[in-house]
Amino acid sequence: MSTEPIRAIALFSGGLDSILAARIVRDQGIDVIAVHFDIGVCPGPGTRRVLDPEAPEEEPAAVAAGRRIGLAVETVDLYPAYWETLVRPRHGYGSGFNPCLDCKVHMLRAAAGLMREREARFVITGEVIGQRPMSQQRNAMRMIEKESGLDGLLLRPLSARLLDPTLPEREGWVDRERLLEIAGRGRKEQMALAERLEIGEYPSPAGGCCLTEPVFAARMRDYLEHRGEEEAPDLREIHLLQLGRHFRLSPRSRAVVARDSGECRLLDRNADLGWRLEAEARGPVTLALDGPGDSDLLLAAAITAGYGDGRNDPRVPVRITRGEREWGVDAAPLSKEEAARLRIG
Repeated sequence: MSTEPIRAIALFSGGLDSILAARIVRDQGIDVIAVHFDIGVCPGPGTRRVLDPEAPEEEPAAVAAGRRIGLAVETVDLYPAYWETLVRPRHGYGSGFNPCLDCKVHMLRAAAGLMREREARFVITGEVIGQRPMSQQRNAMRMIEKESGLDGLLLRPLSARLLDPTLPEREGWVDRERLLEIAGRGRKEQMALAERLEIGEYPSPAGGCCLTEPVFAARMRDYLEHRGEEEAPDLREIHLLQLGRHFRLSPRSRAVVARDSGECRLLDRNADLGWRLEAEARGPVTLALDGPGDSDLLLAAAITAGYGDGRNDPRVPVRITRGEREWGVDAAPLSKEEAARLRIG
C-alpha cells in the first residue's frame, strides 16, 4: 500500500477565503500545493517592475499570506495565454470588462494541468456559493467545473456541504463532515473561523478584480475598440491604462497625461512606446500613443499645456520628442472642460 501523501492543488489568491480553504484541507493531512495565477493585466507588485525594471522587487500578497500559514506559494504567469480569454469570452462580461466565468475556467484548466503534472488528485478553491454575482452562483459553479475538465475533482471546502459530494469526499480522502456550509456575501463565519484557527493577519475583503473597476474597464474597451483583437500586446501598454489621465486624440491615437512626479517618471521610462511631450512651463509628462499624426500631436500638446503652470497663458511652448527626433510647438492650452470631452474613463 502506497504511503505517498494525497496531494491537491489549491488556487490561492491570498484572500481570507483561499487561506481558509487551503488550511482546512491541509489540516486533514493533504499535501497542499498553493498556486497563485497572475493574469498579467491587473495591478500588483509586478506592475511597477513591468513599467520600471529598476523598481525594487516586492513580495506578492499571495506569497506573503501563504508564508504566514506555512504554505509555499507558487506564482504562475498566465499572460499572454489569458489574452484570448479576455477579449473573446464565450460567456460574456460582467458589469465592467470582467469575463468572470471564462476567467475561472481558464485558471482551473491551468490548475488541472498542474494537477496532472504534479500527480495531485484534486483541486481546491476558496469559492463560496452566492458570494460573487457571476461566477459563484450554483449553476455557474457547476458549469465552470465541467468546462474546466474537473468534474468531480473540484473541492470548495467553504461551501462543500451545500454541494454534491466530490470524488475526494466520496473516496474518503477528505472528511466531508469537517468541511463547511457557508453561503452568501457576508464574511462573519470566515472571520470567526480565522480566529479559531489562529490565522492572525489576513487582507481585508477587496472590491474585486481590476476589470470590474469602471475607469479601467472603460479604458480597456476603448483600447480594444481602436486597436483590434490581435495577439496579446506588450504588457506595458496594458499597465499604462492604469496610470494618469487618458484622452482619445483621434480614432487611431490616444494620450496619457501624468498626474504626479511618480507617473511622470514611469511615462519617461516607457517613452519608447510613443511620442513624449512636456511643456516648458512646469507641468506633466504626456505620451501620445498608437501612431499619432501631426494633428494628434498638436492636440496632445494643447492638452499637456492645459495641465501645466502655463494653463492661463495664451500660448505655451511644448517640446515633442521621439528617440533622437525633437521639435517644439507653441500650443494654446486646452481648458479642462474641453479636455474632459476627450477623456477616456
